[in-house]
Amino acid sequence: MILRKFAAALVALAAGAAALTHLGTAQAADGAGLRPGDVICTDRAYADTFVWAYGHATNKVPVIWTVRASPTPDGPEVDVLRRTEWELKTVRVGSTQNGPAYYRACLANKTDKTVYDYKLSFYANPSPAAVNGIGAHRATLGPGGRACGEWVGGWATPRVELVGRSDVAVRYSIRASDGDANVLREVVLETAANVNRVLAPAPTESYEVCVTNTSPTRASVEWDLIRP
Repeated sequence: MILRKFAAALVALAAGAAALTHLGTAQAADGAGLRPGDVICTDRAYADTFVWAYGHATNKVPVIWTVRASPTPDGPEVDVLRRTEWELKTVRVGSTQNGPAYYRACLANKTDKTVYDYKLSFYANPSPAAVNGIGAHRATLGPGGRACGEWVGGWATPRVELVGRSDVAVRYSIRASDGDANVLREVVLETAANVNRVLAPAPTESYEVCVTNTSPTRASVEWDLIRP
């Protein structure tokens, strides 16, 4: 169910003000410390036409951007876009079957350098049938790797359940921002393999979930914000 207050918190896609469908906000992922071998993926979006994606990695590290599609919510995915570059300029992507599909976007660092800051934004082209924010974010993070994603605004959803699962202990935290996407604080929730707790953002704030791998081994983790 993924991230940022409309275009502003999504880092202002030019077309991003229209990026919200009637059933969810646009997808995004960001973080600091994407180690060699790390991968971060958004949750899914359902589109009956196509999706939009864009992103960038600092230091101009040539990372791998992919958009994947599946005909069903939990079905096998195929790459419908794959590019290796430091910046993914706004791109429109459709299913290879030219029909409705479930999409997700991913960013992989296959270089020998650490990406110190990155951002990936992704959303279904607005239509009556389009839905953003389906399912969980996923990440594979080396020791010290960090990923953020899954966003909720307190003005729209006063209570939400955070569910996270990992194969090793990781640190779950929330990053609180105001309505202009200015970060106010970050609060550590707990360090554990799994987390399940209710969050209650203030009406004037948004919450974004961040996950940091504090273990000495690689972590495979997913997390989701479940609205009532």
